[in-house]
Amino acid sequence: MRASKPHHLKTNDKTAIVTMMMTKSETTNQQHSLAQMRASLTGQIKGRGCLAVTGDEAEAFLNDLLTLDITTLAPETVASAALLTPQGRILFDLLISLITHDRHGFRLECDLDRRDDLLKKLRLYRLRRAVDFTATDEHIHVALNTGEAKDKGYKDLRFADHSICRYYTAGHADNDHEGEADHSAYRAYRYRHVIPEGQAELPSEKALPLEAGLDKHGAVSFDKGCFIGQEVTARTRYRGLLKRRYTAFAALAAITYPADIRADDRLVGEVLGCTKDGDGWIGLANIRIDALSSGQPLIVESQQIIPITADESTT
Repeated sequence: MRASKPHHLKTNDKTAIVTMMMTKSETTNQQHSLAQMRASLTGQIKGRGCLAVTGDEAEAFLNDLLTLDITTLAPETVASAALLTPQGRILFDLLISLITHDRHGFRLECDLDRRDDLLKKLRLYRLRRAVDFTATDEHIHVALNTGEAKDKGYKDLRFADHSICRYYTAGHADNDHEGEADHSAYRAYRYRHVIPEGQAELPSEKALPLEAGLDKHGAVSFDKGCFIGQEVTARTRYRGLLKRRYTAFAALAAITYPADIRADDRLVGEVLGCTKDGDGWIGLANIRIDALSSGQPLIVESQQIIPITADESTT
């Protein structure tokens, strides 16, 4: 039996779908009370863990390794950073914050099932430097930075408007991933801002920091000097060698990910995440720039996905 061909949406149809989803989401937000909005974006993040890096040389040690200029990190903020391979691919994606006022203590947040590997890698690079590492039992929470929560947590600098903050509370790290579905609102919010997080969305030794937009989130410094993978990353930027970029997209049905994205039967990208958003679905994908600019329909599992521009995704 002949397989049915995917239905290609016309330009007006694509615009209508994106507008419908964005408008419906905005309307829903306006209809909910502020307390309900906070509740939908508040909760413990499952499957994440923390590592404390302390000592007189902690700041210099991390600054030599990570993409972020650690010396610019302000108290009560959490910033994105990455430890790259020498070939410039993401080995560990991290969220980093200060835990001491003297800048001798830092918290590294990552996927919990990657923490032991991160600890081994840091110990390998330590050599004789005055730095210690401690896996900490902390619960990680996310909240909308409004009302009572405003200015009390660590402002998440990945969000340009500082609309999200994170909290770290004492407790035993939880490796149970079953609660992740409860954070679909947070995932949808991240996707709207094209902010990837974790191994599923930033595959180790595969994802490139500039494709993922980490530089746009302040996670990559091109001024501080050397870090692991710096030469390749800088060359990619200055020579305009970027071929793909992370993009938010709208869909009318759920997508099992990871999934291939095709345009005119040519492989042009990969779906990295997808979650419910109002009456539709929103996702995150890594897509070839030439495919995005061509206007060709992007097909996943026989349905067309609609890329959402930065202006559309953050309104």
